[in-house]
Amino acid sequence: MINLLHNAAQKGEELNHADVCASFRYAVVNCLCQNFLKAAQDLGVSKLVIAGGVSANSLLRRTLSEECSRRGREFYMPEKSLCGDNAAMVGAQGFYEYRCGNIAGSGLNAYATMNIETNYHKE
Repeated sequence: MINLLHNAAQKGEELNHADVCASFRYAVVNCLCQNFLKAAQDLGVSKLVIAGGVSANSLLRRTLSEECSRRGREFYMPEKSLCGDNAAMVGAQGFYEYRCGNIAGSGLNAYATMNIETNYHKE
């Protein structure tokens, strides 16, 4: 988006920043919704949840709620007031994982494509 706006400015083109921002927002929400719903379909789940900072986005909340309802899926989301601080949510989950004994060794590294159904906590 920065490059788009910067390049247009360099060429002397005027872009309506509000329209560009709205288009970007709708494109991102559309992409997130499509991937969210495809994952649910691929995994065969009917109960869906969003959380974290992105779940405060009103367009995302509304779109997912409507799409889940249209497809007969249950959809859950926290109140907006609970969506602002992702670090607090991660910390709270870490606390409960710790209490359950799910503790990883210090050599554990990020693994973006880890299967969520496999327990990698224990070494």
